[in-house]
Amino acid sequence: MALEKVLPRVSGYNPEQVDALMDRIRRQYENPGSRIIIPSMLAAVRFDFSPGGYRIEQVDEAIAQVAEDFDKREIERRLERIGIQAMAREVKSQLKAINDRLSKPAGERFSPARNGYSGKVVNRLLSELLIEADQLKGPPTMDIRTRPLGTSRGGPSRLEVNEFLALVVGVIHRQQLIASK
Repeated sequence: MALEKVLPRVSGYNPEQVDALMDRIRRQYENPGSRIIIPSMLAAVRFDFSPGGYRIEQVDEAIAQVAEDFDKREIERRLERIGIQAMAREVKSQLKAINDRLSKPAGERFSPARNGYSGKVVNRLLSELLIEADQLKGPPTMDIRTRPLGTSRGGPSRLEVNEFLALVVGVIHRQQLIASK
């Protein structure tokens, strides 16, 4: 994918940093058995801003798509190693953890952070998650990965929210893989 740059007087993501990550991603695709990049690394990546850099939304979308692909590949490899019954048990345990978090009052689900996400936006996303008949239902995983969550002083911890949403995405992928078998 060719990434576009913004105008020279507009800030975008630092091209050298983005290119270095994209090079690592390319090497990972060329050697799928390696662990040069794992999905959790992609969730934590941050770039500096520079004039004339890469378009932020475009880079974020590309990274989310790569994370989606890598996550699915890891889950497929895990299913091959442990089998469908063990994966179904894992999903059941993970659904309990998700339900426990969703059952808490909105202001108690995550620790407050000095530079957190917007509580209203996070709660709106979490309200779209539903567990019915031992199945997690919610928005498409790419929507979960790419939805802007805003910022707020004292809002929910970004780290905790990101970890929780990674768990949600992983469960949805596991359910889809189990259903396809």
